[in-house]
Amino acid sequence: MSKLSKLIIALGLFSLIGLTNSGFAQDVDPELYKNMKWRDLGFSRGGRSTTSAGIAEDHLTYYMGTTGGGLWKTENAGNSWKNISDGHFETATIGAIDVADSDPNVVYVGTGEAPLRGMKLSHGDGVYKSTDAGETWTNVGLKDSRQIARMRIHPNNPDVVYVAVQGNPWGGNEERGVYKTSDGGVTWEKSLFINDLTGAVDISMDMSNPRILYAAMWDHKRDAWQVRSGGGSNSSAIYKTTDGGENWEKIGKGLPDEMGKIGVDVSQANPNKVYAIVEAEGEKGGMYRSDDGGKNFSLISHDHILKARSWYYQHIFADPNNENVAYILNAPIMKTIDGGKTWARVSATHGDNHDLWINPSNSDYMINSNDGGASVSLDGGKSWSTQLNQTTAQIYRLSVDNAYPYRVYGSQQDNSSVSLPSRSKAGGLGIGDWVSTGGGESAHIAFDPNDPKLVYSSAIAGGVVEWNRDTKQTRNIVPYPERTFAVNPAELKYRANWNPPIIASPHDPATIYYGAQHVLKSTDRGQSWTEISPDLTLNDKSHQGDGGVPFTNEQVSGENYNTLFYLVESPLQKGVIWSGSDDGLVYVTTNEGESWDNVTPRGVEEWQINAIETSPHNAGTAYVAVTGYKANNFEPHVYRTDDYGDSWDEIVGGLPEDNFVRVVREDPITQGLLYAGTETGLFISFNNGDDWQEFQADLPETPITDLRLAHGDLIAATQGRGFWILDDVNPIREMAGMDTEDNHLFKVRDAYRLLSGRTLGGGKGKNPPNGTIINYHLAKDTPEDIVVKIDISDDQGNLVKSYASDANKLCKEDPYSSTKANPPGNKAGLNQFVWNLKSEPLPCNPGLVHPPRSGTYIVAPGAYTVKLSAGDYSATESVNVLASPDLSVSANYDEYKSLTATLHAAANEMIGNVQTLDKIKKQIDVIIDVSGSDTAKEEGEKLKGSLMVWHNKIINTNLQTFQDIIRYPKKMALNFSFLLEDMSGADIPMNKGMSEVADRYMSQWAAVKTEYLGILSNDVQAFNAAMKEAGLPEVYVP
Repeated sequence: MSKLSKLIIALGLFSLIGLTNSGFAQDVDPELYKNMKWRDLGFSRGGRSTTSAGIAEDHLTYYMGTTGGGLWKTENAGNSWKNISDGHFETATIGAIDVADSDPNVVYVGTGEAPLRGMKLSHGDGVYKSTDAGETWTNVGLKDSRQIARMRIHPNNPDVVYVAVQGNPWGGNEERGVYKTSDGGVTWEKSLFINDLTGAVDISMDMSNPRILYAAMWDHKRDAWQVRSGGGSNSSAIYKTTDGGENWEKIGKGLPDEMGKIGVDVSQANPNKVYAIVEAEGEKGGMYRSDDGGKNFSLISHDHILKARSWYYQHIFADPNNENVAYILNAPIMKTIDGGKTWARVSATHGDNHDLWINPSNSDYMINSNDGGASVSLDGGKSWSTQLNQTTAQIYRLSVDNAYPYRVYGSQQDNSSVSLPSRSKAGGLGIGDWVSTGGGESAHIAFDPNDPKLVYSSAIAGGVVEWNRDTKQTRNIVPYPERTFAVNPAELKYRANWNPPIIASPHDPATIYYGAQHVLKSTDRGQSWTEISPDLTLNDKSHQGDGGVPFTNEQVSGENYNTLFYLVESPLQKGVIWSGSDDGLVYVTTNEGESWDNVTPRGVEEWQINAIETSPHNAGTAYVAVTGYKANNFEPHVYRTDDYGDSWDEIVGGLPEDNFVRVVREDPITQGLLYAGTETGLFISFNNGDDWQEFQADLPETPITDLRLAHGDLIAATQGRGFWILDDVNPIREMAGMDTEDNHLFKVRDAYRLLSGRTLGGGKGKNPPNGTIINYHLAKDTPEDIVVKIDISDDQGNLVKSYASDANKLCKEDPYSSTKANPPGNKAGLNQFVWNLKSEPLPCNPGLVHPPRSGTYIVAPGAYTVKLSAGDYSATESVNVLASPDLSVSANYDEYKSLTATLHAAANEMIGNVQTLDKIKKQIDVIIDVSGSDTAKEEGEKLKGSLMVWHNKIINTNLQTFQDIIRYPKKMALNFSFLLEDMSGADIPMNKGMSEVADRYMSQWAAVKTEYLGILSNDVQAFNAAMKEAGLPEVYVP
């Protein structure tokens, strides 16, 4: 299409859409948004872990290192886990862990995962050390090591540590091999180095003589289309030192002359016995054993199950207490009890296994790391702790529907696609809220967002399925369903990526597009497909051969290359479709595939087009996130076009040099407000990408794989921490032009009147607050003692609820209550306060526990006003309370509003009357005590008796804690409280019984109120007359 044609389209679209601003904002001070809070959806189906460790003398405490999720610790044998690296580590992928035997408070952690997955691989930033069992951490060096595979600490001196540095997999680097520190990480010595492509993949120490170590060196390199494991300089080998790393000797008589990846472990039960698992040509590969300390090795088993996918697994572990027992970690775990002659499967919690730590004091205690997390066994592998308690999932892609609550969809590494709601109708999101939507681990997910009954998902090896929400059936709709495992991409009709794109047209969701090397289109639910593009890749046949060389082929589509990696259609203009390939090409069609233009930005090399964002404001505007790390380029690359790709600007100002960008999204409301997900976190631009600044807030350091802006929220998919949501981004949209010296009340988002139900069991996922978040910023010079007040009024100006930062608690708190009220914040910066849509609670008496029901009720739908006061500053914003969108019946809110107001006013009045009588009682006590008069005492006790008789009709003073309602009868105030909360307990019309009970309660109150007025006019007046006659003070009625 010509530039003129594109300009005409663009001009036409500008006339149809309204832009929120005429220019782009400048940078915003990060102080304005640093207090914003992310919410973890708690998707606790564990993600990949490649390393773990325990403590010899504590069989309940273990450490788990995850890929992208950081470091975790359990102190109850895996029953629960706590992240201990957040806020301490700069990268979140862990490759190695070791705990000092001589002092278990000393823990060393190496970052950067060792198994070299081509489709998802994150590097680290060196070694971290803790001297307080993980409470605090210090980076102690080797920051350029990239990937660390193993580390071993001297059993008697925690300052002596050996680190197996695997090194950069994408290119040569000098910081690899075996490193040693003798001063706890202050300095490091390169103990063993071969060359810049050979790293240390394993290291084992003879704990009876820690000067003896064995190191496995691995000659390897990764490319986007292939993994080379061995065969380069033929430098894969086992080395041994007998002097603590001063000198190393290459050993291996009996081992193959040419090897790939090697795992090695010396038996602590018999240090002369050394086990090795070796990758080599054909039957030469397998499990070898030396019985003379490494002088001679013999091939014991070449069973294929022990050495499959060597580049990914290939670790062996000798039982520290039995020289004939060893384990090989692969898919599955294999165990020998006869020195390697025969092997049997060990049950595990996941298929792909990477690491095993066995307690040297008791071999029954162990922890296994695998692609589903880490699990602990206390019975030698017969049973394992759950991995459904680890929020460490690696998510590939992210989609969002328009349901309420809206659901997020993603695909989890080595698991399945999944959907879960943005909030649960119970107390928190749990496993009962998760739905598997049919796709594989690497799926893009597409559907009609307004009716996601049919969900289309891709999968590895070019898979495409349709999942039916109603029937729960999954149907294979692959365009050309040939089996592609072990088939070179050059031989395939359709070369599909491990993570092949599939989208549904935003203009016609029945039309779906799928990307291989061509774009394919279906309008009949995948029954038939039509190619609508030529090959949109480089189609370099030299990069379409074996995925693994020279010994172990790898062809499961992870190494498929010259494939399409991203597809997207403009939401503004039907037929404007963009494609991005894994080899650096960007194409666009403006006529639904009739013709395609190569619009690759100048300067983009053979890198991966990771994501393309089409602007929701201008059909000709797009943002492209390009990752070059697979070509050994870790710099950020983001490009912007406003003319369908005819010209591009690179927009990376402010992004760290070593932090590549995976995705960019534009705010659908505010043009030019951009969010970028990077390898280590989140960034934001307020000026259309010209400048970027960090936008992490309290989001953990983790790779961001995808972002979506929907329903006023920012949703993030991560490579190691599952799904996160930033509820209500409206404040971000308003921050342009603000200053830290400003007071500001942000627009208040409308709130749904939602009522929580119950599910079986709880969940780890957090719900957003019930109600609406009131965001306000207080100037940086705000006095510490300033009083902040928030008043909520209805559309008639009636005060519904009032909050104050200095509110005094008049009621004694129930020590067993789990609910605590937080007042509005009064600190400088961004404050967030939640109005839970409830009315004022009923008042209570000082010293008494508030009734177990506070007497609040949820307000009816309608228009309300929020007023913020802080010193001389005052501002108001409107907020609408909306009926629940999934309400299937019409609720009579007029009756509800009237009746709740009546009941609440009556309950408030009766408790106020109790307080009045209490004040009169205190006056009587003073008169009796001060006067010493018998008359005062006689008349006073008589009146107090009348007061208490009435008081006990309203409140039972025996109610001191919530379970007292089982023991003591409720009185009138508590009955009113229960009824008020019962009436607002569900969004359905009040039943007849509620109205009948309300009428009865009001009738009872009318009678009791008459008694109250009688006490004031008769009993109190009689007492005052007696006091007057006796010359004593009278009581007054407050």
